[in-house]
Amino acid sequence: MDLLNLTETDDTVEILPVDAKLSIQGPTADIRHLLQRVSAVAVDKEIIVGTSLTLLEATLGGAKTVPYLRATATDGEKTISVVADNVQVFMPGSAQIPAKRAASVLKVCPGKTTKIEAVGSEIIITSGRARWTIQGPKYENVLAIPSTGSAEQYAVNRLSFLEALQTVRKAVLNVSDRRSLMQIEVKDGHMTACDSNRVHRQIIKDFPPELEFAIPAKAVEEIAKALKETNDEIVQMSAKDFVFEIFVGDDSITCQQLTVAFPDVEYMIRNP
Repeated sequence: MDLLNLTETDDTVEILPVDAKLSIQGPTADIRHLLQRVSAVAVDKEIIVGTSLTLLEATLGGAKTVPYLRATATDGEKTISVVADNVQVFMPGSAQIPAKRAASVLKVCPGKTTKIEAVGSEIIITSGRARWTIQGPKYENVLAIPSTGSAEQYAVNRLSFLEALQTVRKAVLNVSDRRSLMQIEVKDGHMTACDSNRVHRQIIKDFPPELEFAIPAKAVEEIAKALKETNDEIVQMSAKDFVFEIFVGDDSITCQQLTVAFPDVEYMIRNP
């Protein structure tokens, strides 16, 4: 395009500041869902550095992929990463924003589309005639996000896993001196939970018996929500070194397992 001979019919050229980090625009509803979804795990007051922030990553895409925006947040125990691909990426890059503040702004965005720009340490959100400037972190924090790395991923029937989870979650303890019971065991194709008075065990249809992990009580709600929101018949799961991951399409939930093992609940019930 000849910048010296622009006419009124030419496309508008946007020149971003030299310290710009990211610039995207997309449907307000999609971006709102994205930020609200990940902000659910972010904390208000940090104990672990970076856990009050959402990491935004904008990618242009390529020959086989479309442009997309990924949002990731963690509370140090569980991590949610969600993708929105119905966006325009004007400048690819990454930026960290206060998770709760950004989600609250998106709740009241008046326009059908919303634009997010990261310039320096500021995040500028524009929707319709409204504009917000949010102060981001002065220094980028490295989010300590666990991963199963190159561990094998197993195909799991979504509805079977969800059905078992909804059945046994009634028996899992959320607050207890017995920390070992604040989790759901997934082992030998079964899902088991116990509150020290009762045991709930459910067969997971077609579940790979070699895949074993334990779901912390704090992660149950987010996992159930993610499995309910998709129509995918199959999801992918992997586990390694006290970490397990669930991949739902382009989205993922990563959980740090408890360091205490799930007990022999049958023996415990018989010998309280």
